Amino acid sequence: MHIAIQGIPGCYHHLAAKKYFGSNLEVISCMTFRDLTDTVANNERCDGGIMAIENSIAGTILNNYHLLMESGLKIDGEIAIRIEHHLLALPGQEIKDIKEVHSHPMAIRQCTQFLSTLDAIKIVEAEDTAGSARNISIGQLKNTAAIASEICTALYGMNSLQGNIETNSNNYTRFLILKKQLPKKPHPTRNKCSVYFNVNDTPGSLLSILQILNTQGINLSKLQSFPVVGKRWQYYFFADLVFPPEVDQIAVFDAIRKVTHSLEVMGVYENKM
Repeated sequence: MHIAIQGIPGCYHHLAAKKYFGSNLEVISCMTFRDLTDTVANNERCDGGIMAIENSIAGTILNNYHLLMESGLKIDGEIAIRIEHHLLALPGQEIKDIKEVHSHPMAIRQCTQFLSTLDAIKIVEAEDTAGSARNISIGQLKNTAAIASEICTALYGMNSLQGNIETNSNNYTRFLILKKQLPKKPHPTRNKCSVYFNVNDTPGSLLSILQILNTQGINLSKLQSFPVVGKRWQYYFFADLVFPPEVDQIAVFDAIRKVTHSLEVMGVYENKM
């Protein structure tokens, strides 16, 4: 399979793709999330993509919901992986030698407690965790370390100076599996739906939707709002809904549409959370 990821081999998107699809896959590296959605939508060689949507510490990557709306791509699955950061450097280097640490800004924020223990280091933000490790390897940069996954040691000839340097060990990222289209007849195990809808700015408009969900015993596992561009005080809502087996999903969507401006189903997939 050819799967689009954000980043290069060794990044956490790569690890999530391997965990979901297995090792027998070829990744298509994309440097931005927009490149990723464009690749899934337009590259005929691409069988799908995997994209981070939220982190248990940093929260939701809101712009990725915008990209999903714009691209029209569908959510075909989900997976969450534990994020374990390592401090990587060239062979022969020790922690006391390190003067600079390179990584993605989010990875840096997740390791602030460890970084505060290092003396007089310079923090350098980069586009990618694995890319930081690769650049140090290519340039044979001494006194320089990267925060990245342990798999980068084998890929780029690096050593791990210290593992599990993230401040909070309960550090998980949820990824969405993206496809151009959903199956016409979803399997019964596909009990989770991601939708977005637009409601009136009037008292009780959102409550009426919540009442429908409550009556049917549907678990609202995520609700995220963001403003409608160009319209003051109007909002879209993204929601993840987990359905009991006996509930008719289509009937619920029809009921919600009656109390919203619009409702779009972004994906129907198996609940992995």
